[in-house]
Amino acid sequence: MSDIKTFFAAGVLAAVMAVPAAATGPVPLTENDAINNRLITAGVVRRIHKRCPDLTYKRVRSFMYLRSIHNLAQEQGYGADEIEAYIDDKDQEAHLYTFVDAWLTQRGAVEGNAESYCAVGRAEISAGSQIGNFLRTD
Repeated sequence: MSDIKTFFAAGVLAAVMAVPAAATGPVPLTENDAINNRLITAGVVRRIHKRCPDLTYKRVRSFMYLRSIHNLAQEQGYGADEIEAYIDDKDQEAHLYTFVDAWLTQRGAVEGNAESYCAVGRAEISAGSQIGNFLRTD
């Protein structure tokens, strides 16, 4: 009889421990470093492209990268509507761009100086970095 009680108690304990994990789901997207770091990378590419007239981005590669971020979020349990709302949130976009701008500033980009953005972009291309792999000279 004691074996049955032990077995039952272990089963109840396992079930109780499983419920919070299933009920809590993924962390809010605002706290998901894996997603946000990828969005910051995309933001750096976009910022360089917009501010440097000599560089553009590889459209297909960039599209596939953005799609991979969306897919990663879905794999982590976020719904399509939640992901789209997050991406369209202007306050969150501004928050992420503070990291983009800090990253660029640390590498010598200066607001209003297109050549400084070009220099950062060219350095990334030369280094073969992830960011550089999205950029190209025309």
